[in-house]
Amino acid sequence: MDNVLIPDHLIPFSFSSWYPRFAHCALKGVVIPLPPEFLAWLSEDGLLMPLECDEGEDSVEWSDEEIGEGGDGDGDGDKTEQDEGPVRPSFPSLSSLILPNLPCVPKMNFSAPVDAVWVNGNSLKCCTLEDVYKLLKSSDFISWDISQGAKDLVLKKYQNLHPSRSFRLWVSSTVHAIEQRDSTTYYPYLLNELESLKTTILSFWEEHVKGKFDGDYVLDVYITKSNKGYIVDFNPYSESTDSYLFTREELEDLKATEVVGDSDFRVVTQEKEVKPSKYSGYRGPIDAVDITGTGFESFKKQCYRPSELYEVEEIDKEEGSELD
Repeated sequence: MDNVLIPDHLIPFSFSSWYPRFAHCALKGVVIPLPPEFLAWLSEDGLLMPLECDEGEDSVEWSDEEIGEGGDGDGDGDKTEQDEGPVRPSFPSLSSLILPNLPCVPKMNFSAPVDAVWVNGNSLKCCTLEDVYKLLKSSDFISWDISQGAKDLVLKKYQNLHPSRSFRLWVSSTVHAIEQRDSTTYYPYLLNELESLKTTILSFWEEHVKGKFDGDYVLDVYITKSNKGYIVDFNPYSESTDSYLFTREELEDLKATEVVGDSDFRVVTQEKEVKPSKYSGYRGPIDAVDITGTGFESFKKQCYRPSELYEVEEIDKEEGSELD
């Protein structure tokens, strides 16, 4: 794993590569290099959480002597290794770097663990160390990043973003296609703002991005209600990057016949155009049934977080707050 390097064509799209150049106009985030032992733990089977997840709980203190040793105990006698259970991992240095950045939305160099939100109350918002570690550990998307040589943890400042204000731009020499990213919902008000939104998005791209990122790429942006733009992410212009409202053939045709200033801007225009979530197929793994010994329903209850305490990252469709 240590010898796996990020492919050359993906390096520009790694958060740690592009963020320093665009930090002034991007959603805020920090990059934390991950130690090899943590990357190895992410790739292992099992859901044992690191010891630091217990810190702050009543009557819980951990020391090097207690890890896997059993301690002297009070009348417990000699415990067998089977009685103590498996030794839990510990990443104190990494945990100390994560804690000051909570609440946050975690990802790695390329991917966020959107396929694993079912373990965190259907949210990417992390308020505790356990939230962060659980999402990363449960995600196939994170495993893919690791297989591509990703070695950085990215913690984005949590913002209560409204999904209707997020857009995807397909760019070669110019922006030839713009689409609403939340294709699961019809937002009638967007139809009245198409021209103004298009102008705002293109102006933001021309001012902050044009000529500063090489080659073809896909750019995700967030536009506030006061028409201020932020970069969310850069993605490769390839079939590995999802298109929400364009077919691949349409994108290729637009790219081949692009005219400067003539971008095709699409949003969901009626209820019947709404599409199912691309991540609706990601649910609890079948082998989770035996994790707790009490079945899958019990496991889901342990993973669930009440919505009034842990807001869903894809927030309520009717209202949302602006960025700081």
